[in-house]
Formats: sequence, C-alpha cells, structure tokens
Amino acid sequence: INGRSGESYNIGTDKPEISMNELAEKLVSIGKEFLDYSGKIVYVKSSDKNYNTDNPQRRCPDLSKARTELKYNPSILLEDGLRKSLLWYKDNYL
Repeated sequence: INGRSGESYNIGTDKPEISMNELAEKLVSIGKEFLDYSGKIVYVKSSDKNYNTDNPQRRCPDLSKARTELKYNPSILLEDGLRKSLLWYKDNYL
C-alpha cells in the first residue's frame, strides 16, 4: 500500500499553472460547449479592505509528497478533467 494512513495529499495537476481567471474562463467555455451554459464571469471588487492581505500569489499544488509516497503522476489534461467533472455533475445532480 502506498501512502501513510491519516496523511493528506494534494491530488491534481501542477502543469500548466493557470490563474483563477483562466480557470473560470475554461469552466465557462466547457459549460457553454457541453451544458448549454449561458452565464458569464462577473468580477466584483471586495469591500473588505483586508481581502488580499497575506493572500498567496500562487496557488499551484505541490505534488511532490503524492508523487513520492503514492507514486502519483497526473495523466489527465486539465480541460479533460474539468469536462469530465462537469458532465458527471450534470448526470448526477442536475
């Protein structure tokens, strides 16, 4: 058995690293293509003056622990994983 009981592991993909804006754009694009989604991204400035205080500028997962202990190696492209996830959600919850 790989891994250690009770440990947490980052699972995902670390390449390509994308911004939250790019992720939102990908989700909207996939939603429009496969789910007849007609919404759009709305950008709203937070009224909280401390919103970005100590906010990390990068959110790329560190997969080194999962790679080492679980022998994890991402094999699904981000767009494919997003599409599969949205279609699964549609089939199971909508």
